Amino acid sequence: MEATTRNQVITHLILFCSLALAMFLALLAPQWIQTTAGAWIIGIVGLVFVATLLVLTSIASFGDSIPGNTFSELLRESTLNSTFYPWALSVYMGRWFHPVDGLESPLGLFGPVLLMALTWGIIVLGDVLRKKGKRIWPWLIVALGFATGIITWPA
Repeated sequence: MEATTRNQVITHLILFCSLALAMFLALLAPQWIQTTAGAWIIGIVGLVFVATLLVLTSIASFGDSIPGNTFSELLRESTLNSTFYPWALSVYMGRWFHPVDGLESPLGLFGPVLLMALTWGIIVLGDVLRKKGKRIWPWLIVALGFATGIITWPA
């Protein structure tokens, strides 16, 4: 495996693990934030997440001389190759930045089921289209993900 491909795989793996951990903690945040220890854990993990992103950017920017290998460039490129990152980030943003204060889950218990089904559908559809040489525009995925996060998983 050549150096560029290895760096991209490592960067994507670290980003995926960080994003998965952040989403897991977001699920537990309502219970954890009520205790002092839980608030400290969430704060520390949040700092580790931000530090990981900064370290990845520094390594990619200053650690090698390969053009187009910075964190932001790799993330932008991944939005053309996969629907996972724009979908996951926009659903998470929709969860926290919905326009209505005090919004409860309008779909009740069906919200998480619909979110999982839509996530699976978007990612599979994106992969199938990519293998056929087509793609879904990232801005469309972000718009749909934001709306889905608001409706199925409001904070």
